Amino acid sequence: MKMPENTFKVIIVGCGRIGYTIAKSLSSGKGIEVTVIDNDSEAFAAAESLDVLRINGECLEAETLNTADAKNTDLIVSVTASDEKNLLCCSIAKRLGVKKSIARVRNPEHFDLNVFHRDFNVDMLINPEDETAIKILRLLKLPPADDIHSFTDDKVELVSYTISESDTYFTGRKVDDVINPRRMDVSLAVVERNGIAIIPREDFIFEKRDVLRILGDPSSIRDFFKVTGENSEEIRDAVIIGGGKIAEYLANQVYRRRRINGINFKIIEINAERCEDLSVKYRDYEIINGSGTDEDILDTEIIGHTEAVICLTNEDDKNIIAALYSRHAKNAKTRKVVLRINHINRNMVSDLGIGSVVVPSKIIAEKVIAYVRDLNRSGINNAKEVYRIIDDGTQIVEAMSFEVGNELKTTDMQLKDNILIGCIIRGSEVIIPSGGGVIKKGDNVIIIAKDIKLSKLDDILKG
Repeated sequence: MKMPENTFKVIIVGCGRIGYTIAKSLSSGKGIEVTVIDNDSEAFAAAESLDVLRINGECLEAETLNTADAKNTDLIVSVTASDEKNLLCCSIAKRLGVKKSIARVRNPEHFDLNVFHRDFNVDMLINPEDETAIKILRLLKLPPADDIHSFTDDKVELVSYTISESDTYFTGRKVDDVINPRRMDVSLAVVERNGIAIIPREDFIFEKRDVLRILGDPSSIRDFFKVTGENSEEIRDAVIIGGGKIAEYLANQVYRRRRINGINFKIIEINAERCEDLSVKYRDYEIINGSGTDEDILDTEIIGHTEAVICLTNEDDKNIIAALYSRHAKNAKTRKVVLRINHINRNMVSDLGIGSVVVPSKIIAEKVIAYVRDLNRSGINNAKEVYRIIDDGTQIVEAMSFEVGNELKTTDMQLKDNILIGCIIRGSEVIIPSGGGVIKKGDNVIIIAKDIKLSKLDDILKG
């Protein structure tokens, strides 16, 4: 089938978990043609259902890249397990005509974009473990949140929060009584109930286990949680189960960015040699050699002793077991549980209600998709940012940031169904719409849309 002339062409190298996730996300987008390269034909098994071209070959060979039509390709994303191969692949692809390149680099010693842009002509470096560590730190800063996504250079956050079975603040009350923009500077963007997404109006009544998506600036969201009675103070001590790459980046983030002052980590790692290595690198932290699912260790080191548990082993089942025990054991004082998941469906784990779920492959896929949209804004739509809140095969809910070209009076706007103006960003100010007002030229607005394709801001209006 001949693709339209304005098709945005992407080559993905490596069809492992991360490559597959990126290919799946991009290939579902309108106007994007995806080619996947891997030297192991068995790696394509999971990708057979995707609308992508699959090429079995060596990514460092010009013949393979030319077969993928490198000279007419807009972006190459190399995410094999080898840093060196990813960098070389991007360099060769650029010489063959690919316009932009992204390389996965896991070794911290390699992570200098200025050097690699100069030497390998790489435009962007991605590191799933580092990005996951950054996500975890955000969650430790705001413990009530299940998930956090930032817009417009961190000026606005979209926070996910689940109403608990023991809740007394939300349950049985209307939106207007609980989240009223005239009284507090946050907006309720979406409620997910029994798998169905709802853009709620003022008379919507909350129920237990509803999942709320709340929009606002970070300070206002923290104030909102205080009003609800949730403890939104930052985590000060945490136990990390699994001393792998993500744990190492997490420790490095605290030192480098100073995002959480005074946090104290304990790291539980089953491999004795790895424990020795971590002990040398992090002399201020207690490193414990043992299994994160050992009840004696959990009782001694976690239950009743720590505010947060971060489960980062490479095995999903062990992370789930440790998280369940940390959350529900007698005398537990755990305020926050975060668990890494690689293979099990994220929604299934989230439904257990034990903590925040982080999926490194999805985190990095979101970053790549944002980069693609920035490169191809006119080809996909003219939104500055797009974040897919829900996409479960039956419904799509997106948050989109648009820059306003002409002044708009909110009282004159007749919005389509399933559309919400979440907030307005004017310079450093975040404004929550509350009836009247004007959206000025140059403002950015965040729109929430369910099952509606928006290519420009005017698409939110009826008629």
